[in-house]
Amino acid sequence: MSGLYDAFQRRLHVTGTLVTETGLHIGAATDGLDPTAVDNAVVRLPDGRPYIPGSSLKGVLRSFMERLQNSPGHWLVSPGAPPSECLHNESRKDLVKQFKRQRRSERELAEFVWDHLCPVCRLFGSQEFAGRVLVADLMPLEDRVLLERRHSVAIDRDTRTAAGGALFDLEVVAPGTRFALSILVENPSDAQVRDLMVVLLALSNGEIALGAKTASGLGRVRLVDARIADYGARDVLAAAWGGARPSYSLAEYVRLLGLEAEEPRVSREALQAALAALGPEVTWQQAQAVLREVFGGERGA
Repeated sequence: MSGLYDAFQRRLHVTGTLVTETGLHIGAATDGLDPTAVDNAVVRLPDGRPYIPGSSLKGVLRSFMERLQNSPGHWLVSPGAPPSECLHNESRKDLVKQFKRQRRSERELAEFVWDHLCPVCRLFGSQEFAGRVLVADLMPLEDRVLLERRHSVAIDRDTRTAAGGALFDLEVVAPGTRFALSILVENPSDAQVRDLMVVLLALSNGEIALGAKTASGLGRVRLVDARIADYGARDVLAAAWGGARPSYSLAEYVRLLGLEAEEPRVSREALQAALAALGPEVTWQQAQAVLREVFGGERGA
């Protein structure tokens, strides 16, 4: 069964540089004992430099893919259970407990969980299934990283004025800071690789924000110089004896997948049904709205 990890079948290794285009804040826990310390400091390495936890980046990548999954149109091609029937939903978690009580084998349990996961959970994991996307902590590439201290104040939503005693400092990583990115993907299918490339393309275009205060302009990042190695067990052995694994830039790899040439597709029956509902005479705006709904978002415009 290709969904499980009992055999090494394929590995994707994505490397690159994540560059901050605006200030970035990923907060760290503070004990509040130092009165001169920043109220909201960033996470740091023992040497004092900030870094980006892999879990933070993985979380926003997963969230973006979930939005694609929930959007109209066929944005994702990897198979899986409908999101409403996924074991990730609170109402479906008892199914696993019921299956375990039947004293089935571990193999049967693994296959049962796999069959009841949506495409996002199959790729990024859930409480019942280990995700195949492994994101390492992103370490700073500079020996010295600039940090900024910004003063902010909380706003009372009722009075629309500054809330009393709500002045605080926010520490942010300066724009232009570079972090090393490394993502491993274990045993992905061709369809899962295609869906992950859509997410990475969005990251390379600066369309995925990271960290706190993104609505206020922070957290704009961009993936640059991305390289992708796609290999199997035979390539691992070859590399162990000094051989090189081929790697591609993100643009080259996307072209190899044929992703750039893809266009949204719908059945002829669905398109005819949507157009028939308009009536004998329609305005261009009405027709455009129907096409957007059928094809999904702006791609149908």
